[in-house]
Amino acid sequence: MGIFNATLNQTLVLFVFLIIGFIMKKGKLLPDNTSSVLSRLENIILVPAVVINTFMNKFTVGNIAAKWTYMIYAAVIATIIIPFAVFASRLMAENDHEKQIYKYSFTFANFSFMGIALVSGAFGEDVLFNYLIYILPLYMVCYSLGVAWLIPGEGGKVSIHSFLNPICISLIIGAALGLIRQWFVLPVFMQTALSTGGACMGPIAMILTGFVIGGYEIKGLLQGWRVYAMSIIRLILIPSFFILVLKALNTPSEIVLVALVSLAMPLGLNTIVIPAAYDGDTKLGASFALVSSVLGIVTIPAMLAVFG
Repeated sequence: MGIFNATLNQTLVLFVFLIIGFIMKKGKLLPDNTSSVLSRLENIILVPAVVINTFMNKFTVGNIAAKWTYMIYAAVIATIIIPFAVFASRLMAENDHEKQIYKYSFTFANFSFMGIALVSGAFGEDVLFNYLIYILPLYMVCYSLGVAWLIPGEGGKVSIHSFLNPICISLIIGAALGLIRQWFVLPVFMQTALSTGGACMGPIAMILTGFVIGGYEIKGLLQGWRVYAMSIIRLILIPSFFILVLKALNTPSEIVLVALVSLAMPLGLNTIVIPAAYDGDTKLGASFALVSSVLGIVTIPAMLAVFG
């Protein structure tokens, strides 16, 4: 019950901030452009702060030599899940736009904002480093192919500019600082600024989620069996399948844990934020985020207790 209680507590902490964001939107306590501001704050400042702070302390030649297999596992799982996502999206979607949303949602859980926040709060810095190494290939696929899926009219075309984003750049900076750590270390005030900024990432991400969801009528977001089917598949069936396979292959428990977290998170905000930037429909993405976030309060601790 230890891991269940730890992850349940951290999940509930994050959900409290989601409720705060929801209330702020419904009560009109913050301006309408708050979601845009918070999204930029997360992507440009807070998530990069977490990544740089972790990598500059943990990204060493010795660690990478020991951890490179994490990236292989993540890449293989992504390679397997993408064809499934393409096939399943054709069965679930009612039009081409929905097909792209389903395709992305089957492939990617909220492994970034919520995954990092959960691991950091429930498991500590060492597991967080393992997790960040593991999700490196996921970032590459998510911010290239995944983004291309979600841009209306793009048809899934991948651009080199997809990789030129703050998170990928912060990975490079953090890795470089880690590799030269024995010769150069950032001043203490910079290290403190990074760790303090990183600590804000999880709460702000969940406030952002709640604020975005609050922009819709809840009743409308809860309608339709496909939303619930998608959430169950994403939260339970997909992670269960891959973790059972990993365990059958005697995969190291450290890799199983980070794979489980990346797979068992609820659906994130990219299916809202990216289409919105191109005047696309965001209702389906908001429905996924709401239903999966609420169900995740129970499923995330349960999955980690069973498989973690």
